[in-house]
Amino acid sequence: MAEQGVLRRWKRFFPAFASIHAAIEAAEPGISRREFRDATDKVVAMLCNATDDEAVAEELRVVLDGMMVEALLTLELVPAMPKMLASTDLAQDVGALRNHPSERVRSLAIGIVRGWRASVKDELLKAAAAMEKLSQAMEPDEADDHHAKILQPSPPKKTANTSRSQPPFPKKQSARPVVGGSRVTTTAKIDPPPEQRRRSGGARSR
Repeated sequence: MAEQGVLRRWKRFFPAFASIHAAIEAAEPGISRREFRDATDKVVAMLCNATDDEAVAEELRVVLDGMMVEALLTLELVPAMPKMLASTDLAQDVGALRNHPSERVRSLAIGIVRGWRASVKDELLKAAAAMEKLSQAMEPDEADDHHAKILQPSPPKKTANTSRSQPPFPKKQSARPVVGGSRVTTTAKIDPPPEQRRRSGGARSR
């Protein structure tokens, strides 16, 4: 069927309408694309309900092509917005129009994508130049101090002395074996009092 052939060819390009309308409204908050949205939806509905008439389907295709051309011409006047290009499907949807059956639509889509690429590249060059200026704005002394602080070695970390002095162990007293019965026991040596030592010494001298 003729209308089904047109729908099949146009189906993958329908998302471009929504993306383009949203981009235009974001760039110009005072502009509303509601009227164009309603008109596009009406033509698509007519195409879906069309009878098996090749002439009618072709007329509706021409109308859709004209609507897309109008949308692209308006988008061409909108400055490139890197944030929108990065956060939406606008670049992808417009890029898909480079394969559109209409030569006019293809030409406009290619020109818009090339313009976006050039604009974003220019913004990147400006950002790089601005960073270079900011780097040069630093005074030489400040730069030297900054590098000196970076290259200066860090002071050694102080570690707490956890070792504690241990009290000296008491000296062991000498012990001598004492024979008692059938087993040997060890007792500590106990010196007798001085009076007993004198008596013992006198007894041995006698």
